[in-house]
Amino acid sequence: MSKETIGPRIKRLRKDKNITQQELAESLGYSHKSVITNIEKGHSEMSYEKILLLLRQYSLDANDFFGVQRVDELLEEKKKNDYKKKEQFRRTEAIFGKEKMDLLYHSKVIVFGVGGVGGHCVDSLARSGVGQIDIVDFDKVEVTNINRQFVASYSSIGKYKVDVMKEHLKDVNPIIKVKAIKKFYLPNNEDEFDLSQYDYIIDCADNMSAKISLVVKANSLNIPIISALGAGNKIDPTKLEVSDIYKTSVDPLAKILRHELRKRNIPSLKVVFSKEEPIKVDIKDEKRRATPGSTSFVPPTMGLIIASEVIKDLIK
Repeated sequence: MSKETIGPRIKRLRKDKNITQQELAESLGYSHKSVITNIEKGHSEMSYEKILLLLRQYSLDANDFFGVQRVDELLEEKKKNDYKKKEQFRRTEAIFGKEKMDLLYHSKVIVFGVGGVGGHCVDSLARSGVGQIDIVDFDKVEVTNINRQFVASYSSIGKYKVDVMKEHLKDVNPIIKVKAIKKFYLPNNEDEFDLSQYDYIIDCADNMSAKISLVVKANSLNIPIISALGAGNKIDPTKLEVSDIYKTSVDPLAKILRHELRKRNIPSLKVVFSKEEPIKVDIKDEKRRATPGSTSFVPPTMGLIIASEVIKDLIK
């Protein structure tokens, strides 16, 4: 059943039955009311089994409730989609269990930056079963990206990174919801992003002002956020660590971020950073600005670590 159809009807059902989101969630076997919230907002869909349970639980006539005449056909289509989803994620479900896979399927996250770190993070989130991912980046693929970025190949040069990534994600999981946002997030356009709709914010941006703004906004909304720190000029992925920003060391980027977040009274921030001393390199871009060196293994590893932290947090 399409999310546009069911969301308003779920709201009306709760009003008619005088039940809360949490009560409805529990009656359908969900442990978190956030699943119902996302369905009502149109961010998520209900599984075939949950639709049937809803009809039985509240003695509803399908045609009357959904306002359609071909419910059996729609449910059969939904059943096929759910079957494909179940088969695709069977080995992941063997580890997490069905309830936690449902949580991932109904989760909505946003990733800022789909470069060397963010691209590999996004791919891992999709392969893990996250149901909706919004990706934000204004860059196009360049030949210098090929050594480390998931979206980069000779055939993708000149294309927007988010477009390449969206096409890939739909190939990996045809029923995933992906929104490609061709923008840079900066403090002067933060109001263009409604971050309140997300279950997790993932900062893989390479602009310090953007990082600070995202952290401050996430903190004000009480939404989990994780930030990637410096992955350039490093060759040892085993030196990567997950930590709180105030417990970091060595990384020059972490030092700046610690200072700025203290000034803004931000109590904590989960980050992935490296304890490896940066290698000194001498590379300049076309504008003679210093450019970091990079490898094919440190940024991707950081992205995979971030994905693992997000997945574990979402299914807690």
